[in-house]
Amino acid sequence: MKLSYIYTTSFAIRIFSTFVFHLSTLKSTVQAQVRLNYLSLQKKPIYLQIEKNKFTKHFNNLNTMCILCLLLCLLTPFQTKASRNYIENKSRPTLIDVEIQINKIYDINTVNETYIIDGYLVANWKNPESENKTTPAIYENQLVEEEISNGLWVPAFEFINVIGSRDISNKRIALKENGQVTYNERFRAVFTGVMDFRSFPFDTQKFSIQLEAFSYDNKTLVFSNDEPKEPWKVNEMSEEWEILSKKVYVNSVKYPHLDKTEKTVFSRYNIDITASRKTSYYIWQFIVPLFLIIIISWSVFWIPDFTDKLATSFTLMLTVVAFNFNTSSILPKLPYRTLIESLTTLGYLTIFVSLLVVVFGHSLTKNSARLSFPELMEISKYIIPISFILITLSQFLIFLFPS
Repeated sequence: MKLSYIYTTSFAIRIFSTFVFHLSTLKSTVQAQVRLNYLSLQKKPIYLQIEKNKFTKHFNNLNTMCILCLLLCLLTPFQTKASRNYIENKSRPTLIDVEIQINKIYDINTVNETYIIDGYLVANWKNPESENKTTPAIYENQLVEEEISNGLWVPAFEFINVIGSRDISNKRIALKENGQVTYNERFRAVFTGVMDFRSFPFDTQKFSIQLEAFSYDNKTLVFSNDEPKEPWKVNEMSEEWEILSKKVYVNSVKYPHLDKTEKTVFSRYNIDITASRKTSYYIWQFIVPLFLIIIISWSVFWIPDFTDKLATSFTLMLTVVAFNFNTSSILPKLPYRTLIESLTTLGYLTIFVSLLVVVFGHSLTKNSARLSFPELMEISKYIIPISFILITLSQFLIFLFPS
């Protein structure tokens, strides 16, 4: 592998430090020996020979250090340039084959419109400069960072629709002799997307993954548009959801804010998973009990005694309130209305209208010769249930088919 700029600089500093050390040692030796010349004149011939040998030794070391420092100063710019991304000067962009294996999509937050994805990212590309020069090897975790710092080109992959940073539990790089590089990581991240829960619990959502290279535009790097070869896992969604379709595609995205002179275009790898919510739980735990309470409220039109009518209406009103309080934990907390909330409101209104018909109908028909209270109850047996059915159907059409 080529030496990185940091490694080359640190090596030059060590050589320069050795040079300074030898220079200071030579200076101290010469000064000490000059002082000894005045004290030992009778031994001058022998001493000068020793001085000459020591001086020659240090001088030779200094020559070597100077030559090494000069070579490093000359070669460092070329070494730094060589250790940079080899791909920047290529005429054609590097083609990267990406595959994302999803383990699970879970913890879907209806308020923040987020979801957590746990999966594997696998990227393959070929480094032509390393062909027939690379020793096959596998590097994991910290060793991956060391290889990148030593000049191995690995683009920084970024999930565009991730909130915060993704958690990478493990990563590896596999090098082959033909220059093939395989990058693999296990990731976990909080993704976000556009969601609409108005038709809850009959809603359908799209869960997206958007991947780009952080630094390289489509002139340098493009993603392959091939479909993933591995089969999709069956249990990649939580039990609440059922996958309807999956789409893998590559498109180009413009970022005009990166360059004012020309629009920068990046290659983006996309996965769109469309899933529908399984409604059986909500139907049996919420909708059916609510409709049963509403149907029972119509029984007041068959009860003959006025007092029993009032007691039944008030009891059923309190029952709906208690039922709504008990089931509020399973309903999404959203700033807009959903279908299931509209059904709950419709249940309140139906029981309230039945109570109003009983109370005010009893008072208004006392002095009326045209309509008696029993006749009003007989008419209400049909009008209120039919009205409830028609309004319920209209609510389903509005929320399920908004267009």
